[in-house]
Amino acid sequence: MSLALLLAAPPAMADTAGNVLRPWLTVGAGNENDLILDPDFNPTVVPGGSFMNTAAGFSYSHALSRTSRLRILNRNSLERFFNDAGRTLAAVSLRSEVRFRGNSSLQPRLSAGGDYFNDSAGPAFRRLGGNLEAGLGFRRPDWLTEASVFYQGRRYPNVAVTQPDLQTDAYTEDQIGAALLLGWQVGPGIFLWGRMTEKSTSAADPDFDSTSWSASGDLDFPLGGDLRFTAGYIHQARTFDNRLPGADTDSYDRIGLGINRTISRKYRLDARYAHSSYTYPQGGDQKTDRFSLAVTVLWGGDRPQSLSPRRTNGLGPAASTADPDLILFRLHAPDAGRVSVSGTFNGWDPDALPLRKTADGWWEARVRIRPGTHEYIYLVDGKPVTPPEAHRTTDDGFGGRNGILEILPLKR
Repeated sequence: MSLALLLAAPPAMADTAGNVLRPWLTVGAGNENDLILDPDFNPTVVPGGSFMNTAAGFSYSHALSRTSRLRILNRNSLERFFNDAGRTLAAVSLRSEVRFRGNSSLQPRLSAGGDYFNDSAGPAFRRLGGNLEAGLGFRRPDWLTEASVFYQGRRYPNVAVTQPDLQTDAYTEDQIGAALLLGWQVGPGIFLWGRMTEKSTSAADPDFDSTSWSASGDLDFPLGGDLRFTAGYIHQARTFDNRLPGADTDSYDRIGLGINRTISRKYRLDARYAHSSYTYPQGGDQKTDRFSLAVTVLWGGDRPQSLSPRRTNGLGPAASTADPDLILFRLHAPDAGRVSVSGTFNGWDPDALPLRKTADGWWEARVRIRPGTHEYIYLVDGKPVTPPEAHRTTDDGFGGRNGILEILPLKR
């Protein structure tokens, strides 16, 4: 079994423009099997065993405008195994994304990122990478889909390739591909995700030119109380373009199972198991297992409900009668399929605060918002609607009007 603990990081920091910075830190320990690469042909042992790891990073969200939002994600990790080889893994990744809100439910997206990975088990495992991706999503109340195209480049500085002119260069790979993502809320609290990807690889060594495809699925549903169950599966198959039949394919399969329990607003307990299977071109195969038990400390949140309790002065939505600390957003839209609130208090995120439809055609949500003056709008099936209850409005710069909401500190 393994144990991982997400340590308490500084709380999420946000300003009235909707900029949110969330740093985090993880410390853990665990156990994983040894892995024998290509056991029937030039086998290489990647030692496993018990390990300790640390990881740190941040997420940052910034509203570029009412119709676009920037997100930056960073992760830095170090993992060391307690085996004779003293195996160490280090990884760094940085990803930025700009998501746009188009007409109706369309959501274009552009993203770019880079990563570094080094495994002391062998010099061939050290690599640098980068990627570019463009996607177009379509969202409805209970499901979403997105099609995307991408480019990925990798460089292995410790692996040399001799060119026809006898010059020696580092081994590189260039990949282009396309992906389709599907998400579906099957029932209350039950979520199903699927993704299919196909890509083509052009390598510095023609023997590694290939085409591949992968399919994955994830299921997340409640077991009752504070318990949730998660399951995931991925299959990848690859064919090498310039090798003889019988030695031109490999595959990878991984299945993961998990149970998590939220034991308070800040703490969560996760138990997970993963089984992986590899099949190599020469016909050999290898299986590995990984067990984990994690205690997570959560700071902040992705939704405005995580902000401190406040009260309104009447210039906008009213305080909820069910809980005076909560602000009630309410809109009458009997023919709408989806309604949400977007504003400076949630980074103009169109998905952060969906409203719930009631039987009489009203949509509503109760939320805590930090004090200050905020701009906001309703989104009805993706179309901006000026809040009818707002006593003050302002030009949104796109020919429409934003409502103004002023929140005063709550006196206890």
